[in-house]
Amino acid sequence: MAIASIQKRANVNAVQLISFSLAIKLLLFLVVLKNDMIADWQSQLPADAPNAFLVNITQNELEPINEYLAQKGIQVSEFYPTIRGRVNAVNGELVARSVSLQDNEKKDEEARAGIGRELNLTWLKDVPDQNEVTQGTWFGENAIAEASVEESMLQRLDVEIGDTLTFLIGSQSFDAKITSVRKVNWATLKPNFFIILSPDVLADFPATYISSVRIEPEQKRDFSQLLRTYPTITAIDVDNFVKQIQTTISQVSLAIGFVLAIVVLCGALVLISQVQASLGERMQEIVILRTLGAKSRLIKNATLYEFLLLGGLAGLVAAFFSDIALLIVQQQMFDLAGKLHPHIWIIGPLAGGVFVAGLGYLMIARTLKQNTQGLVRALG
Repeated sequence: MAIASIQKRANVNAVQLISFSLAIKLLLFLVVLKNDMIADWQSQLPADAPNAFLVNITQNELEPINEYLAQKGIQVSEFYPTIRGRVNAVNGELVARSVSLQDNEKKDEEARAGIGRELNLTWLKDVPDQNEVTQGTWFGENAIAEASVEESMLQRLDVEIGDTLTFLIGSQSFDAKITSVRKVNWATLKPNFFIILSPDVLADFPATYISSVRIEPEQKRDFSQLLRTYPTITAIDVDNFVKQIQTTISQVSLAIGFVLAIVVLCGALVLISQVQASLGERMQEIVILRTLGAKSRLIKNATLYEFLLLGGLAGLVAAFFSDIALLIVQQQMFDLAGKLHPHIWIIGPLAGGVFVAGLGYLMIARTLKQNTQGLVRALG
């Protein structure tokens, strides 16, 4: 009976299904985004992952800083030399120098798509631990003007092994040939680089150094003392970065929550208006069913199941589209391996079924309590 009733009012029920599916989808998306997504990202990090970066360390400060960190038992990764520079050309062809020039807004039509910003360039003899060479070969002992490029940067620049990159540091430029491609594990929270150059290339350029450290709660005072001793060093707190992400998500959630409230209200109004519009038709059905011998309990249950099925179906549709949206956010925003969220496939249908059944039954409860004679008089 419940299924037949839903099919009978298919057009109106379709509108309700869309309204409640959208509302439940927003609800499920918010719940998982706020409660699970950041936790999932943090859980993929190693237990001893660095939680702060040290930037702008000079050559003269390297030894005393390293000694201080060792003395205080603060875990530190390798120190990497860095110089700020940009990719100026590929095989002699100039690239766009700003982000706005990349989005089909090039003032110079001869400029190909570029990075749109400066990069931290470094030079190393050996492959970093968190890197894996996937194409080509790493720098040899006698490497001259060679470059190793990270996979995503290779695609972004639309280059391949054998191409020549022209770099610009200040007013000085130099060339380097791509000889290898790397896959980088960014989740280690250690310094990583899109482009690594052979040691000979940047030998004459002044560099500063970068490293990452693991600061335990009891070591924060010692770490603060280090920063006071070397005021030119910049410390980037990963924990503060995570808190900023959480704050941003909370602000976005607040805006989505406002939209959610409007959608729920609209869905409720649609349901109320639908029940009111079909009240006469429902009265006729009740009178006919009672005349045929149907008990009041059967009619009440059929009505309740009608709304329960409608809400449950809306929740099921919402769970499906929520999981798709969450998979996209996981992979694109947090760079996580996509995974399904089984609990929303339970919460969605339950939330939809309970809400729609409760509201719908509340609207028709008075009619169900009337006796047959009262319904006939109301119809007359």
